[in-house]
Amino acid sequence: WNMDIGYKPLPANSVLSKDILDFYSLGVREIDKRREWVSGHPESLAQIAIFYSESSKVFYGRDNVLLYCDEFLGYFEALLNAGRIFDLIGTKHLSRDGLKKYKLIVLPGAACLSDEEVRCLREYIAGGGKILATYHTSLYDAFGGRREDFALRDVFGCSYAGHIPEKDYRLRTEY
Repeated sequence: WNMDIGYKPLPANSVLSKDILDFYSLGVREIDKRREWVSGHPESLAQIAIFYSESSKVFYGRDNVLLYCDEFLGYFEALLNAGRIFDLIGTKHLSRDGLKKYKLIVLPGAACLSDEEVRCLREYIAGGGKILATYHTSLYDAFGGRREDFALRDVFGCSYAGHIPEKDYRLRTEY
């Protein structure tokens, strides 16, 4: 596990909230529960990867960290419950060589993507890869600045038409 958690500095007037720290703690506990499955293997057999977007958590969810965390954890849990083998990847894994082994990249709530991340995803798709993107994926730049349209609109085959209430898009595993 070589994650990018904390790779971007917070804005000068920001502090880590209890919600963010609780989110990190939950992730660490889940990884620890699966330690025997995620260590000691030189190469993953996963054909699916779920992309963890630190930028989306920090900048898109700055007023409500759960906006990103709920979506991310929902897909994480759905893949676990479906018995799928998957890797957790971050920005440093977005390259032609880093992505080519995957048949599917899941981008849950990855609203904030840099131009470089968008370029890497386009290359992956042009090479035959598939993505599952949700809600505002690519609508914001790496620091939460709103774009006029999805940066991946050409890949999605659609443009941003307007806001939908939050309750309409969140993947939840509880009923």
